[in-house]
Amino acid sequence: MRPQQFTPALIAFIALAATPSKASLCEPSKETRQSLNRLDLEDLPDNQRRAQQLSILKDLLAQHPGDVFLNLRYEEIEGSANDADRAKVIEKYKALAAANPASADYAFLYANALVGASTSDAIARFKALVDSSSGYPLANLRLARRYESGKFANKEEFRAQLDRFFDSCPAAFNSQALDLLQGNATLTEAAKYASAFRERLSKDSDPDYIKYWEKIWTLEFKAHPPSEHAEVRKQIVADLAKLEQNPRPTDMNWLVVLRAGYKILGDETARRRIEDRILTVAPRGETAWRIYNDRWSSEHPFPKTNDSESVKQAFYRALLAFSDDRLRATPDDAYYIEERIYALTHLNDSSTKQFVDTAKALQVALRNGPNSWSQPPPEFGLADAYLKRRTHVHDVPTLVAEGWQDFRSQPMFSLTFDYVTVEFQNYRIDTEVYLKTDAARLLVEAAQQLKKPAIAKSAMDDLATVKSEKPAQQSAIWEVKAKWAELNHHKLDALLMYRTALDVRPASAKPAGNDDLAANVERLRNELGGTSESDKLLAIRPAHIEISTEGEWQAQTKDLPPWQLSDLAGKNWTASSLHGKTVLINIWATWCGPCRAEHPLFQALYDKIKNRGDIQVLTFNVDDQVGNVAPYMAEHKYTFPVLLAADYMHDVLPEIGIPRLWIVDATGKWRWEQVGMSADNAKWERQLLEKLDTVKSQ
Repeated sequence: MRPQQFTPALIAFIALAATPSKASLCEPSKETRQSLNRLDLEDLPDNQRRAQQLSILKDLLAQHPGDVFLNLRYEEIEGSANDADRAKVIEKYKALAAANPASADYAFLYANALVGASTSDAIARFKALVDSSSGYPLANLRLARRYESGKFANKEEFRAQLDRFFDSCPAAFNSQALDLLQGNATLTEAAKYASAFRERLSKDSDPDYIKYWEKIWTLEFKAHPPSEHAEVRKQIVADLAKLEQNPRPTDMNWLVVLRAGYKILGDETARRRIEDRILTVAPRGETAWRIYNDRWSSEHPFPKTNDSESVKQAFYRALLAFSDDRLRATPDDAYYIEERIYALTHLNDSSTKQFVDTAKALQVALRNGPNSWSQPPPEFGLADAYLKRRTHVHDVPTLVAEGWQDFRSQPMFSLTFDYVTVEFQNYRIDTEVYLKTDAARLLVEAAQQLKKPAIAKSAMDDLATVKSEKPAQQSAIWEVKAKWAELNHHKLDALLMYRTALDVRPASAKPAGNDDLAANVERLRNELGGTSESDKLLAIRPAHIEISTEGEWQAQTKDLPPWQLSDLAGKNWTASSLHGKTVLINIWATWCGPCRAEHPLFQALYDKIKNRGDIQVLTFNVDDQVGNVAPYMAEHKYTFPVLLAADYMHDVLPEIGIPRLWIVDATGKWRWEQVGMSADNAKWERQLLEKLDTVKSQ
């Protein structure tokens, strides 16, 4: 669809169009907020929840057809399943805009429906609305969202549009606007808007607004350098005292804000008191789920690689007991069933019956419960466990199919978005390649055990079209192809494919124990009657194959922008002051599970090399809620340097995947990046030190 050209006459027409008051376009009314609260149906499976939400919204829109916020939520939910459903939403609002040519609301809603499918057109329409004499604050907000990141990222335009929204809607309690502000406000902006929000919240007694205290605190932390954060915490102490003076012991908004405040203060006694209340008021809610898990994890640290077998077994036995306890309260919770399977898999005395009974319960829970995103899908993990135990292998094809269905149902893969960056498009492609390879592997192994090659044929036909530039992925593809060739009695093909998989495999991907790839090459050579002469020929790496030693590390070809960042004590660090040292930077957030899991390893590495004069270890924290960082460090007794870098990272990367490691050489050049947590904790420290020494010597 080509963008429509907006002439001065058309803009003038929009300016004259019947437009609601600006106040009604800043935030939902109280009635609308209460109506939208009915859509919180988190306990339902995705398909049931979506159907129920749409039913509620259609009833609400029948009563209030012109409510912009109800229409926005309808667009979001109705158009979230796939491209076809989004196209229907576009046609619906195109027709409504045509039938109501004097309505700026429907012009806006049509423009909003176009986002993702024809974003350039949507931006042009938003601009026409905001440039009219009457303006349209929600269009400013939507423009800010599009300019924040992605293909249309423009920091100057982003700030201009967000400022225009708040100029029209001072201190508006609009969740999207507050999220944009919280994640991107400069020190000056944070100070300006935090003051306005605090003033409004101190006067407005609407209980729905209690939840915004946490966002105000976040802005106030951003409005002050770290050296002044103690003063911000004193203000939070006063705020919490006032909130406690007007108790709402069954109001989750009140309880959640108190918990957040005491977390920021590091007051564990008060925080636990509030958490105990939450567990009484809403024991099955998301907040309660996090409380249970956080408490258990803090009391049961994951065993280290060099811990004794008895220590490891004690951990898995405790995990099994915890999972069983939680399942008595929430018997259909797929997360705890998965935890139970994980424990049983690692316990030496677990029985096959225990495992199978739990696995069957997980299959039911995955089909009936709320869908959650994971990679690979949990069904793939369950299929893999069946194959390893050589039981219920006939269920593997069904599990793989259901895993693909879950994967395809996620919006980031079921919908196309024309505003995403090349980096995100590549991520989608890489994810699909990885899952196609894993699905083919599972089906080939099932076919081997069941002696039914037909099970895997379709997946292997699909894999034949898959290509990857990543050595580790190439190796995985060749290994699956080799297993398929061997299953079909093409041993020579299998031998050459295993050899190719071995040749392209990164050195860092070589397993610490048994090397199945090397063993398969040797086994097939012997079966085919090979001699020591053929062994020598097989050991020669083909000239066209380059040895890859980097594994998950990716070489960087661009420079990092200069940076000047403060640590938690208020000390300023600059990139230029570190010239002459090799710099290791860990990028993380307090809410990031893999980051938290990696931190004990990172602290041990820091302790080992912190006194070396040739290496500097740093971390860049990307929390928007910077008040949570210091309590997190204190709680875990971590001492590695933390620089507050959220704004800097937003400027460097369009999308921030964490955890992430950077290595910068002694000249200040960005040399290497690793995204994600290492697959092998046992080798993590050794490989990282080797990489640092390699960079230092170059």
